[in-house]
Amino acid sequence: MENGNNKEQAEKLIKAVVDKPNDSACYIELANYYLRENEYDLALNVYESLLSFEPANIIALTNSGSIYFYKYDFQKAINY
Repeated sequence: MENGNNKEQAEKLIKAVVDKPNDSACYIELANYYLRENEYDLALNVYESLLSFEPANIIALTNSGSIYFYKYDFQKAINY
């Protein structure tokens, strides 16, 4: 039952990003969902999409750096 709710929540968040492609809050919410689900590569993809149109977004920069740090990719962590 919980898996179904998670899938529905993910679909809702993805739809929000598609419907509002320039709303950084939608991207942050989707990335945070992926972080809660331990889907770090998916979260990074969302942050990179956000940074493509809002390169100074401090949340995306900080969280991307943290993810790369935990993946032991220290050079990328420092870059973010």
